[in-house]
Amino acid sequence: MESWDGLLQKYSDILSEMDIMPSQEGSLEEDLQIETRVKSKPLAKTVEKGPLIRDIPSIDHPKKIKYFMDGIQRTVLIGYKEASRYVTVVPVHFHMSGAVIVEYDAQTGEHEPIYGPSYMTKLLIPSKKIMPSGFLHKYGNELEETIDVGKPTWDFAELRRKAMSKSRLIRWMLEVELLEKFLAEQDEAIIVDGLIPARRSLLQNKNLIGVVKSHREQYLKRKDEMMILRMDEGCRSSVSQIERKVGDDKYPIYFFYLKLHKINPDPFHGLVRVEFHPDLIREVDKISAAIYNLRDPIAIKTAAWDRKIYPIYLCEQYLKSNCPNIDIIRTSLRGF
Repeated sequence: MESWDGLLQKYSDILSEMDIMPSQEGSLEEDLQIETRVKSKPLAKTVEKGPLIRDIPSIDHPKKIKYFMDGIQRTVLIGYKEASRYVTVVPVHFHMSGAVIVEYDAQTGEHEPIYGPSYMTKLLIPSKKIMPSGFLHKYGNELEETIDVGKPTWDFAELRRKAMSKSRLIRWMLEVELLEKFLAEQDEAIIVDGLIPARRSLLQNKNLIGVVKSHREQYLKRKDEMMILRMDEGCRSSVSQIERKVGDDKYPIYFFYLKLHKINPDPFHGLVRVEFHPDLIREVDKISAAIYNLRDPIAIKTAAWDRKIYPIYLCEQYLKSNCPNIDIIRTSLRGF
């Protein structure tokens, strides 16, 4: 990969040829997104007998997990482009995403990246049709269209949401590529930050465990969910099952909720949802104990610190330390 200075200069040169009107907004698109919470259809079904809430048992030998993966994305509104053929103005975004897999030894605290950090950069525009053919011949590989995300529209606000969705997709593809490489070469458990990706090879792999920090979907009945939101630190829920679709195929996923911390009264404080392959049901106590043990040390000055296990924090630090921060990106790309 070329240097970040060279890469940002290249995109600055491209933007100068696009006749862009610079944006003065200072926020990342990620910071402006407020997700709607939806109800899962159908709701999850319980697969583990016994009480809904249970203590995490004290286990001398929790499941050995020493590999962890996380990714980042940045979607920056750079400016606006007149789309004369559509009689409108459209947003132009800069996308950057990265992914890394880190090996972490909980006993010694030693850690190192073993796959990555890998990065992807693109300029996001609604459609390549708004650009002249000569420009596309020269720079087409640096552009990604957002027209293929959701319903067709030229509504400006919706185009910004489409850019955000496309940014997530590019990051997802980068993470999947890294995960598939790891799983092809290693027969070891690995924790990913977030959902187990909707990819056949990954949904069928028993070594993949997802730790989900956000709670955008209601999977359980409200009365059960309320009990989970009141859980004490060091407790987990019973195991339930959902299905994840890939094309016409459905793959079962088991999950439980886990309370890592309970320092303030926010019901979602310290609450994560852990996804795993159904074949690991006999190891659920070892998995929950392993993840709970990874809650310390706490990176208290970082976003979502209460729901972040320490090795995921390390992944973030490797990614951030190897790429420019948002202020440098804005300064470099708004100077065209």
